[in-house]
Order: sequence, then C-alpha cells, then structure tokens
Amino acid sequence: MSVRRKEFIDSANQMIAEASASEIILRNACSRAYYSVYHAAEHRAGVLALPAAQKVEGGAHEQLFERYRSIKKSGSKLASLMVRYKRTRARCDYKLES
Repeated sequence: MSVRRKEFIDSANQMIAEASASEIILRNACSRAYYSVYHAAEHRAGVLALPAAQKVEGGAHEQLFERYRSIKKSGSKLASLMVRYKRTRARCDYKLES
C-alpha cells in the first residue's frame, strides 16, 4: 500500500471542511498540510537535481531546507517558508496548551 503526496493535502482539506472541526482535527490538518509541502518539495528537489546538503545538523527536513538554500534567493525564500511551516506543525503536534 502506498500513499501519494497529494493525499496529504487532500486529507488536510477534508478535515478543515468538516463543519464541526474540533481543535484536534485542525491540529491534525495542520500536520498533514505541512507534510504535503515537505513531500512535494522533496520530490521537486529530486527533479531539479539539487545537490545534497553538506554538513547540516539535524534530520531529513533540515537537509531538504539546505538543499533549497543552495539555489540562493528563490530557494532561500522557500526554505524560510518551510521552516515556518515546520514550526507551526510542531506547535500543533507538541504544544497542547497553545
């Protein structure tokens, strides 16, 4: 069984569209939306043949952000947005009092 990248955003949109979207549903939608962006960016980095990140502290997400930073201005803007989205996703997943 496999999942397509688009299914993450479809799932997020479906959650948000629910008339009685509770806080947990909205938090889950935020998480799914972030992963939709992450997987799309990861795929696009491969298509663009962006170079692998060199000596980046952190995991796969930080390495992907660094790959985009390597293409300077437009890539840096995208990387900055993705960092913000990741922080928002982390708040939704981990900061239960927020």
